[in-house]
Amino acid sequence: MYAQTDTILSDARPRPVAAHAVPGPSHLGSHTSPVSLGFGVLIALLLLVIPGAIVARVGRLTWPAAVVVGPALTYGVVSLAIVPYGALGVPWNAWTALFALAVVTGLALGLRIALDRVRDVGAETRAVSRGPALVVAAGVVLGAVLIGLAALRGIPHWQSIPSTWDSVWHANTIRFILDTGQASPTHMGELRNVETHQALYYPSTFHALAAVFSQLTGAAPTTAYTLNSLAVSIWLFPVSAATLTWQLLRRRTDEWRTAGAAATAAALSASFTALPYVEFDTASMPNLAAYGIAVPTMVLIVSALRHRDRIPLAVLALLGVFSVHITGGVVTVLFVAAWWLVDALWHPVRGRVADLVNLLIIAVPTVALLLPQFLGVLQEAEIIAGHAFVTHEGKKKALFDAIVQHTRHLNDFPIQNVVVALAGIGFVILLVRRIWWPLAVWLVLVVAIVYSSAPFRGPLGALTGKFSDLFYSDPRRLSAVVTMLLTAAAGIAVFTLLSGAVAWLRRRVHRGSPRMWHSVTAIAVVVVSIVTAWHYFPRHEHLFGQKYDSVMVDKKDLQAWAYLATLPGARDTLIGDANTDGTAWMYAVADLHPLWTHYDYPVQQGPGYHRFVFWAYADKADTDPRVAEAVKALNIRYVVTSARVVRGFVMPDGLVSLGRSRSWKKIYDNGEARIYEWRGEGT
Repeated sequence: MYAQTDTILSDARPRPVAAHAVPGPSHLGSHTSPVSLGFGVLIALLLLVIPGAIVARVGRLTWPAAVVVGPALTYGVVSLAIVPYGALGVPWNAWTALFALAVVTGLALGLRIALDRVRDVGAETRAVSRGPALVVAAGVVLGAVLIGLAALRGIPHWQSIPSTWDSVWHANTIRFILDTGQASPTHMGELRNVETHQALYYPSTFHALAAVFSQLTGAAPTTAYTLNSLAVSIWLFPVSAATLTWQLLRRRTDEWRTAGAAATAAALSASFTALPYVEFDTASMPNLAAYGIAVPTMVLIVSALRHRDRIPLAVLALLGVFSVHITGGVVTVLFVAAWWLVDALWHPVRGRVADLVNLLIIAVPTVALLLPQFLGVLQEAEIIAGHAFVTHEGKKKALFDAIVQHTRHLNDFPIQNVVVALAGIGFVILLVRRIWWPLAVWLVLVVAIVYSSAPFRGPLGALTGKFSDLFYSDPRRLSAVVTMLLTAAAGIAVFTLLSGAVAWLRRRVHRGSPRMWHSVTAIAVVVVSIVTAWHYFPRHEHLFGQKYDSVMVDKKDLQAWAYLATLPGARDTLIGDANTDGTAWMYAVADLHPLWTHYDYPVQQGPGYHRFVFWAYADKADTDPRVAEAVKALNIRYVVTSARVVRGFVMPDGLVSLGRSRSWKKIYDNGEARIYEWRGEGT
């Protein structure tokens, strides 16, 4: 199932230790990562962008457009391959990934030739020129550098094991793909449900690409998880902000002004906390990546109404965003629907019927390709709908929080008054220019945030609840979508205000060439972007790094796992562990197979009768024959427990008193981690 993202905090702040600095046999992984932080992020970024950009170029997109939609198409290639590979038993690895890319590139070339007769050559002449493209690229690079600096400063111990709720699952999924070659999202029950292997859908496209990165660089799963998450955080959101701003303004103003506003939005994206900093902090990495490619996918779909030869690329990108995380696909559909209903329906591209037909041509094959995943999600609908994040502070407070972007993860920080005010000015500018669909989306999202925080009844409440459930009824996820709109609006506001001020000053001075005054505007934009990012820099570096603290897994845990890996049968049996401490990390770090591959507090939630017996009664093995049956059925020989239980969590009942049982013998104790060996009936 989709795991609830939460935070795990503790007052204890020991010095973080490297995830791979583990004494012991070489198969536990290298002592340090084979790549540095900067070089690793760069490789992850190239792996994210280049495959999709190749497909885009073969599909006749310009280089700027290819770079923008490259990540969505890369994920589309991955998602198109891993489901049939998983069903047919074809292992997912770097070579089969390359084969999938070659096949998709060949299909793109064939479709390019087949669709040449519907090519709109006249519309292609309106593609971005080199100068404006370089201006936008400069803004994107500035935004990416500012986000990257926050990451670099915030995570000095980037190879340590994070203490977030979902990070262990993501790292374990990467390890699972590397070990088994199975990357299909419909097969994740083989990892999560260790006893029954009961079917489970979990979007694994992000993890599949990270596994390829791990193979290519030699990075361990934990390192691959961190570096790929940082690449997504640093790059996608400046690109997304620039792309959305370009789409909003290009038909309403000239190319250079559009480029200036887009570049400004890209640079300002580093100042908005909800994306990417809060999402990174909560380890919602597939959700984060899907949000990052939602806007480029939306813009590609919109452009395909005029450029019908782009329809196959639009299908592939939409497949990619849904496969990374369904909420990202929902965002894409929401933006496209709002654009069509509020704008394109009244100003059609090729005609209302033709536009609708083209949208259906994109939607129908995408739904068909996603059908196995949608069926998997339907089986978990009640679990997803069961998430609730009610604040108990009333609707007025919920409305205020929704407007000023103050979710529960930002309660310890001041409201971002500056950027919210700038976004408000930007929305006024959009209204004056009669660009209304972003405001329509904003209103829908604000209502959904209020409902998620303080549910209301009636027909509106029922309808809003269904929509909100698509985002787990989580104000944090909904606010992240709002941030995409606010970033574009703030960029438009800042560029409009600064360019207006410079134009006024130029009229007063009556000196200087136009190029000089354009340079003054650019310098002003850079200064404002850097000052704004610097103002919010402390919170952003904190959110990047606060969970890389070794609270859940520290040096003693790693030493215990290193020792365990040397014991007879440790790699051939299941290791008993708790679902509340950090021992689930032993799979990603040491390639030992734990009973729990995710945190599952407060109760035993995974299916399996014997796993429940072990969870509840393992320390009563002397008197309860069900324990011996469970140990035999699960093939457990060793148990590892850790004192690293935080945030009010408690050890499972069955693991509290193992030392008092004659059936379990303590064979290792370093004061924090303990290892027990089964000595009971049937040994």
